[in-house]
Amino acid sequence: MKKKILIFILSAVCCLGFVFTLKREPTIEIGRFVVSTEEKKYTIHPIETAIYRNSELKTFKVKTNVKSHLDSMKKIDQIVAKNPFEEDVDVATETRVNYYGDLYSAIYTIYDAEGNVIEDDLDVLKLPTKDMNSCIVRANVKWGRKSNYRQCIYFFKVNFIKPMQ
Repeated sequence: MKKKILIFILSAVCCLGFVFTLKREPTIEIGRFVVSTEEKKYTIHPIETAIYRNSELKTFKVKTNVKSHLDSMKKIDQIVAKNPFEEDVDVATETRVNYYGDLYSAIYTIYDAEGNVIEDDLDVLKLPTKDMNSCIVRANVKWGRKSNYRQCIYFFKVNFIKPMQ
């Protein structure tokens, strides 16, 4: 009889361990956020703002406005070429953002040099260059998946280098 009770208890412990293992959410690692121009690649450091895990959202008290990060953000130089057609429009060389890790979503907001919003909630990064010397980009990135993610913000400033007329 004792042997049957012991086997039952061990089986129950194994089953509970198996069930809890299946319900456990894996740990999410923050990936790398790299901005690429034609000349260089820049790794931007994250500012973690929230963690969503096991149906609980934990937010961190961090400064998320652009003006508080002006001194610490990475500055990227981008060459701007003139379009040779009738309208003299500035065309930026391609700036790409690459993600290395388990990306869930990314949304961009573009600011002018003073911190005023130019474009908001962009799914694809498109930098404006007309009548601007620089702009600031804020990327809201979620690493992980819908049920388990870490949210980070990334700031970088793009200085437009225009050719002499």
